[in-house]
Amino acid sequence: GNTNEINEKRGECAKKTVSVVCNLIYNKYTSFVATYTNNYIDNLSPSTYFTKGVAGGYQSFANRGLFYSFELLFLAVGIASILSNKNKGGYMLLTWILLVPIGASFTGIGNPGRLNIFMPAIQIIEAVGLFYLAVQFKKLLNVKILYFAVFAVVAFSATKLATDMFFYYPQVSGRAQRYGYKQLFQYLYSERDNYSQIAVSRRGDDAKQYIHYLYFNQIDPKVFLSPQSTTRFTGSD
Repeated sequence: GNTNEINEKRGECAKKTVSVVCNLIYNKYTSFVATYTNNYIDNLSPSTYFTKGVAGGYQSFANRGLFYSFELLFLAVGIASILSNKNKGGYMLLTWILLVPIGASFTGIGNPGRLNIFMPAIQIIEAVGLFYLAVQFKKLLNVKILYFAVFAVVAFSATKLATDMFFYYPQVSGRAQRYGYKQLFQYLYSERDNYSQIAVSRRGDDAKQYIHYLYFNQIDPKVFLSPQSTTRFTGSD
């Protein structure tokens, strides 16, 4: 897909200028740098972690931030406090955050399994932000007002999460959580003698389905890997 896009851009470019210029601008190297840079920036975007989340719901809830939305305030205040006070320990935490997306950005955006090493850096910075706000409230107002507001917001957010988790997401997240593979592959295993070949497409969900087949049917890996095994899997879509 990426190669076709590059060739298409080169073709349109070559209609109006020399091909050498088009080849310099549109090639796999510049395409990789542009894609990687965009992924890195998006992997640091607040929308990825606090509002949008992951569209498909794999390893998380679909279209829900990986953190509570209210945490963004404490994170922003915490970062500002670290920078203004030139806190060396805080600089280490900020460096930690900037390093995390380096590897994850090679493959995509917002994968929780690759980005969860943000923690506990994020939480520590948020704690710094909350402490800073508490000090300021203590100077200007009764700090109990801040504590009550934070408690109310946290209680509401946690209640909403629990409600979504038990009542809404079970109805819509089955596919992302790989529900149904057990029943599918146990059925296919029971019918294996009736067919010479059974194809399971990965087009809609590249879940490495053969792993589910082997696991749910408790097939010995030695049997599967042996040269005499009649069970084989290919990467066909």
